[in-house]
Amino acid sequence: MKIVTIIAAIIAMSSLAVGRSIAEPLVDYVNPFIGTTNGGNMFPGASAPFGMVQFSPDTRAPSVGYDYNDHQIQGFSLTHMSGVGCTDYGDVFLTATTGPIETNDVSDYESGFSHSTEAASPGYYRVRLDRWGVGVRLTATTRAGMAEFRFPAGRTGNILVPISHTLTRTLVSRIKIVNSTTIDGSVTSQDFCGAPSHYTVYFVMQFNQPFQHQQVWGHGNASVTGNSAVQNNEVGDVGAAVSWNCPQPRTIIVRIGISYVDIAGAVKNLHHDIKGWNFNQVRLATLHRWDNALGVIKVQGGDHQTLTKFYTSLYHVLLMPNTYSDVDGRYLGFDDKIHHVAPGHIIYANFSGWDIYRTEVPLLALIEPRRLEDMCQSIVKMYQYGGWIDRWPQDNTYTNVMCGSPLTTAMVTAWTAGLHRFDIHTAYQGMWKDATEPAPPGHPYAGETGITYLNRLGYIPYNRIGYGAVSQTEEDCYAYSALALLSSELGNSGNARIMAHRALLYRNLFDPKTGFIRPKAANGSWLSPFNPNSGHGYVEGSGWEYLWFVPQDVAGLIHLLGGDKPFNAKLDEFFNGHHYDPSNEPDLQAPFLYDYSGEPWKTQALVRALVSSAYHNNPAGLPGNDDCGTMSAWYIFSAIGFYPTDPARDDYELVSPIFSQVEMRVGLNRHRMIVTAYNVSKRDRYIEKVSLNGKAWERPWISLKDIEDRGRLYYRLGHNPNKSWGVSEKVRPPSLSTSGV
Repeated sequence: MKIVTIIAAIIAMSSLAVGRSIAEPLVDYVNPFIGTTNGGNMFPGASAPFGMVQFSPDTRAPSVGYDYNDHQIQGFSLTHMSGVGCTDYGDVFLTATTGPIETNDVSDYESGFSHSTEAASPGYYRVRLDRWGVGVRLTATTRAGMAEFRFPAGRTGNILVPISHTLTRTLVSRIKIVNSTTIDGSVTSQDFCGAPSHYTVYFVMQFNQPFQHQQVWGHGNASVTGNSAVQNNEVGDVGAAVSWNCPQPRTIIVRIGISYVDIAGAVKNLHHDIKGWNFNQVRLATLHRWDNALGVIKVQGGDHQTLTKFYTSLYHVLLMPNTYSDVDGRYLGFDDKIHHVAPGHIIYANFSGWDIYRTEVPLLALIEPRRLEDMCQSIVKMYQYGGWIDRWPQDNTYTNVMCGSPLTTAMVTAWTAGLHRFDIHTAYQGMWKDATEPAPPGHPYAGETGITYLNRLGYIPYNRIGYGAVSQTEEDCYAYSALALLSSELGNSGNARIMAHRALLYRNLFDPKTGFIRPKAANGSWLSPFNPNSGHGYVEGSGWEYLWFVPQDVAGLIHLLGGDKPFNAKLDEFFNGHHYDPSNEPDLQAPFLYDYSGEPWKTQALVRALVSSAYHNNPAGLPGNDDCGTMSAWYIFSAIGFYPTDPARDDYELVSPIFSQVEMRVGLNRHRMIVTAYNVSKRDRYIEKVSLNGKAWERPWISLKDIEDRGRLYYRLGHNPNKSWGVSEKVRPPSLSTSGV
């Protein structure tokens, strides 16, 4: 069955209405339950844009703590990752019960719940704990959370703080009842994805009514003294419980500030963010912030389902990275010392580098440029205080998760987009060091895995590096291409040539006999037998998927495969043979590669099909882990009509928009960019023609410089492919081996 036939069958099931103009607040189109099951790993709880706090329920699920198919809520915690594939966070945990207090096991206080009493919207979450008859509402600001517990009449109402309870390994925890309205403490837990490092969250918890009863507890190897308890190691747990008599229904409000510096920081954060006890006022203020944040992109056209998928995707993009510095500017550096960020700026943490550099970072460069500059400066500070730039840093620690040097690409993407309000020269030192030197033994950052072999052999051998040697090589090569671009921009042509050469080392692993980028041993022999469907030698992918991961040099890959015709035939085989995986990062760019090989109409049809078939308005609505906004950003780019295959270049491949009009405020000057599409429908998915600011546009790609200065991009779509538009070799997107840096 041909690829066009498959695409047509998928699209026949989709729905793209035209002409709808949004009158409601944009937050009404956000469904926080999208992606909360089927591996999406999203949390439905309350958070502000890029907030330090994510106040959300924890069920029995691993990873982010919640799965829509679970039926028990263990409690609620203030820190969560968004859409990640490893367990982490879940700190500052509390819940409510009624009657006698039992704390020996989580089964003593967990409760069943029904989705019929559950609701969520940006900055808000609501549920009823059926076992206890307690209604719960949560809201959040940037650095604080607020909970409202509604206890029934006739039983004692309890709020439990089992502070040792997290979603990962808890190493140390402390809790103290300060007075009749205040509890504070801290919890130290293991870092992301089983990393050997750890972090500490400090908290202060205040109640709007003095509690009438109180107790602290310690189980196992824990100590209790008066109103305080300490968990000294992983054996044991501690917590506190406070209670009220409830002859009548009683509502208790709790407000909680957190900090990664100290309890004093948590107090300042709380008092800055939440000054009173009006739950609805706090909720509405955060809701207003979300509506403003979502308003950076306004669309027309699309039915309610499509609009909900789009604005929920944008909501997901704006959840991470997280605010890390306190309101007074203090933060804990990678040297474990307290530093101060300059007034008016924020330090951010939790960069899912291997994921977000592909889609989220280039989207933030358009819609959140000032914030992205601060994120880049946060990465600079990582290098200054820790000596290296990690791939997946959490808080102020190195995790060494995934491969390559993705945050090099992230910073280059920002710089080439004209975002220069960060220390690029210090950043460049860190990028160059990571690209050329191994980290010293004993350092918490492992460096580019196999860099000594790459320096000596020009590739990473599979029999020396067991974790995805091919993927490691390809990811490193892509980071080198980004560093070559930056070297050129900074006027260092010699370094640009060095890195451009290194960026093409992927060719050392191309096997012309099999037509794949294949694992090779240190002696130059190929892995045998070789199965391109196998993941041996690859990171979260296969030989089929990593064949296409050369975004810096697609033209070079076309040449290796024998030219346009065999390249397109193999790409057809990739998609028709079910080798493509839309749920993971390695080949997110693959559907756009026909733009490089003279058949852009296939990209247009394929991307339209994926937008309709891989994303849905339901709890299973993401194709896989959202990975801190990565998959959602893919959807946004694809829906509005252009995609950054090579994000470091700030170039975009053109595809068919699903909206009749998109208005964006882009770049540092917040210029108004308008994308208009005529004849949008589920049938009309091909580009007939494009114009920019009234002039015909023949290239199947466009640069940021072309569109950011009050650009008006116009598409005319049709039912049949236009096989004369965007096909000439002269108009193809740039590649390293043909266009240089």
